Amino acid sequence: HRVSGYRSRMLRLMTDPDRGKELRLAAVRYFGKYPYAPARDPLMAFLRGAEQQDWEYSAVSASSLKAYPGEEVTLALTEALTSTNWHIRANAAASLETQALQDRQLQSILVGEDDYAKEMLLYHLTARRLREEQEIPNGWPVWGKQEEVE
Repeated sequence: HRVSGYRSRMLRLMTDPDRGKELRLAAVRYFGKYPYAPARDPLMAFLRGAEQQDWEYSAVSASSLKAYPGEEVTLALTEALTSTNWHIRANAAASLETQALQDRQLQSILVGEDDYAKEMLLYHLTARRLREEQEIPNGWPVWGKQEEVE
């Protein structure tokens, strides 16, 4: 099948350390837009720091993992909320916000001791609520819709 052949080539490109960084990151983004089950484990490895030399792999993987539901992914994204890197935390929070988290999962983050993790998740949950209330498409800034002043 032609599509699966393309996906497998993208997977090889993403996991080939001899390829250029920007090309590999583009492949990571691709698997966020077009989920592919065999890409999940390499994305998880990037998120968990297998590529220590470049934080970008973890940050972009945190964003791409929004397309991969499951408890293991949720746990990895929750752990990423405690990263020392702001971009990794922000992308992990945005991905968690798109998943249907159970109340106990949200509660464990919101009552935890990591203030940055709490703030990042609350920001994304609040932004989602505002988008829903104002009927703003996901991905648009919450200030994107203007109210008319009389």
